Amino acid sequence: MERASDLDRDLRRDHPYANYEKMRFSVPVQKTGDAHARSLVRMEEIRESLALIRQAIGRVKPGPVLRHEVLEPADPHGEGLGWVEGTRGGLLYAVHLDATRTRLQRVKIKDPSFSNWRVFPFTVEDSNMMDYAINEASFGLSVAGADR
Repeated sequence: MERASDLDRDLRRDHPYANYEKMRFSVPVQKTGDAHARSLVRMEEIRESLALIRQAIGRVKPGPVLRHEVLEPADPHGEGLGWVEGTRGGLLYAVHLDATRTRLQRVKIKDPSFSNWRVFPFTVEDSNMMDYAINEASFGLSVAGADR
C-alpha cells in the first residue's frame, strides 16, 4: 500500500535485522496509489526477493546448519519486540513473558492489514462496483490481520 503511494519505507533497510544490512536491494515505489501501481510494486518485489535469495545463497559458507548459542542476551523483564517486512508491509510483534519466563503472558501482533483496511473504503468511494473486487484483491488484505 505505502510503496504504491510513493512512500519509500522498508524495515529490512530502515531497521535492518538478520543479515539485511549486508544485502543489496532496492525498494520498488510507484506514485499513483491505484490497483495497477500495487501490482507493479508486487511484481518488482518478487524480482527483488529472487535477487536477495541469490545473494544469500552466494554468501552461504560450509558449516553446521543449526546454531545453538544465544545471539543476544535475554531481556531481564521477559519482554521483546520484533519486526519483519511482510508481504503487505511491516509486521510488528510485542511479547511479554510471565514471571517464570516460561509462558507467554501477553502477545501483541500488528499486521499491516490492520492499517490497510482503514484506507480501503477511500479507494472505492464514488467508484462503480466493478472496481470494488479489483481494488480489494490488489490490497491483499487479511481479515485475521485486522482482528482485535
